Amino acid sequence: MSHFILVHGAWEESRAWNDAAAPLRQSGHEVTAIDLPGHGANKQDVSEVTMAGYVQSVVNTLNRLDHPVILVGHSMTGSVISQVAERIPQKIERLIFVAAFLLKDGGTVMEAMQSDAGNQLLPQVVFSDDQTFGTVSEETFRSVGLHDVDERVIERVLPLMGGKQATEPFMAKMALSESNFGSVPKTYIRTDIDRVTSPELQDRMIANWPVETVLDIEAGHFPAFSVPEKLAELLAKSASAPKSRRASGSRTRLRSALTSILAAVLSTGAASAASPGDPIKLLTANFESRAVAQVEVGDFHFVPGQVAPIHTHAAPAVGYVAKGEIIYQVEGEKPQILREGDAFYEPAGPRILRFDNASATEEAIFLDFNLERAGEPFIVFEKTPTEAIDRRSLPTVDLGGKSVGRVDVYTRELPSGASVRLDRQESAVGLVAEGIVEVAVEDRPPLRIVSGESFSLPAGDSPATVTNSSDEVPAEVVMFRMR
Repeated sequence: MSHFILVHGAWEESRAWNDAAAPLRQSGHEVTAIDLPGHGANKQDVSEVTMAGYVQSVVNTLNRLDHPVILVGHSMTGSVISQVAERIPQKIERLIFVAAFLLKDGGTVMEAMQSDAGNQLLPQVVFSDDQTFGTVSEETFRSVGLHDVDERVIERVLPLMGGKQATEPFMAKMALSESNFGSVPKTYIRTDIDRVTSPELQDRMIANWPVETVLDIEAGHFPAFSVPEKLAELLAKSASAPKSRRASGSRTRLRSALTSILAAVLSTGAASAASPGDPIKLLTANFESRAVAQVEVGDFHFVPGQVAPIHTHAAPAVGYVAKGEIIYQVEGEKPQILREGDAFYEPAGPRILRFDNASATEEAIFLDFNLERAGEPFIVFEKTPTEAIDRRSLPTVDLGGKSVGRVDVYTRELPSGASVRLDRQESAVGLVAEGIVEVAVEDRPPLRIVSGESFSLPAGDSPATVTNSSDEVPAEVVMFRMR
């Protein structure tokens, strides 16, 4: 189960989450709703309320915890949780934006609101003479924000709304980077009949950053009031969604817990429409186009405390951590902690200063998929390693010099007993991390592949079929498509 930290929006307080928090707690999740400075029980004069203060209050909450959380922001505080993720990305398992502002670096909430032709709230805000705060009338809250909320609920929640809202947080510019904010997995819950943050603006903001999951809810701007149980359901669903940590030239997170993985299916062809479930995009890695002769795969097992020598890659590599924790650092970047289920992108060229087992007591296992031109080495060490490196080879995929400058990573759920058909326009390699699958190619007898075993798929005109052999446990298929 997950720990949700819920951050209310403008003109609100923590109790605005009560109706949605209750079913989350009933399902076993831990839930903490906080009051930002100047809201609810967190008393502060409106003249002293700032974006920096909002962000610091959330940072303080997260730093008091010894575990990562799912951080949820509503409306204006999408900008707050974004800045928190920029400060302490390692403390956040996932960001969830509920009809919230997902802004570009340098953007402001006010600019986004002013650009929104469907925003019916901003023209109704009454600003103070010195423009330091704004107020909204009860009539406006009812007609614009609460138009889809039951009257009995409105009477109960109106006391939680209103008052003076500081304007400084609306004017504060975002300072967001791909390496920090961009690395945190994101879900956007899109409110389809919203009169405050129009669906059109939400769509534009969703395009600002890679968002792993977009969930629609038939609600106005306050789903915590109008459809709290449905909102709680979507929040819980987000907690189990694939986790993709993205970074420019560094790393990407796939999942923190996979029931079953079919990893590294390297194919330019899309899965057929017969495949169950819709594919979810996890990562796009762009690099200078290259004639890839082969994809060489290494399965590394590091003993507790093992330190990798400084090295470089002649070819771009995508990989994931199958077990344990890794300290990863590319020259010129800060060290990162990669945990079990995290994926990473190692660019060709820069020195890899650290790729070390972070644990003094546990083994770490990770896999690298190197997109090599003819004659390129798998890895180049600056100095001869003094400690033995346990590298176990997996099947190499022959691409025959295909031009590749981009890798798109998708995940597709494979329910128990279900099958997925994969085009074989290129050769592929797969690994079963848990469970048992059957792989069938053309008229050959199906291969039974158990956990820990790998297989290869030769190129051909007919698709391959991968079937989850379990009648009880779903599988997850992760595809690496090269373009």
